[in-house]
Amino acid sequence: MVTITKATAADNIFETFYDLVFNNVTDPNPPDDGSARKWVFSSFPQSAIDVDSDDNETRSSSEIHYPLVEIDAPELVWETATIGRNWANITLNLYVYSTKRSQSVQLMDTIVEAVETRRTTDLLPLNVTMFNVDRQSSDVQFHGEVKLHRRTSEISCRFEFKRTL
Repeated sequence: MVTITKATAADNIFETFYDLVFNNVTDPNPPDDGSARKWVFSSFPQSAIDVDSDDNETRSSSEIHYPLVEIDAPELVWETATIGRNWANITLNLYVYSTKRSQSVQLMDTIVEAVETRRTTDLLPLNVTMFNVDRQSSDVQFHGEVKLHRRTSEISCRFEFKRTL
């Protein structure tokens, strides 16, 4: 578990949400050799993505294939609460990309449920409170000739801290 400070809030909040997703949501398309693969990213991967990973071909942990999750860097808006307390209102966007619409919706629901379930154990001790899913949407986009279903969730929360005088 990281310690969040005002100076490192954006990086630490991103790391906390990344770890929450990666450690508590099962990879829906794991490699055949049982190893872990990178499927949660901070930006859409620029590497080649294996589109045919749902068929009977052997998948390795070094290949990138769908579905995948992207977690944007959080936006923080700092506010003064009282003389000794401040907080940052945080907005964080999560994206799930899949070649199947139902899979993108189901995986996003699983991610949101994992964060909801662990908010008192993983977020509250870091003074991250008021967790809320503000908006969810679905979209279709193309990556090359591949039709992707993108599910988006906008999450808001608040990081509270004591100001040093």
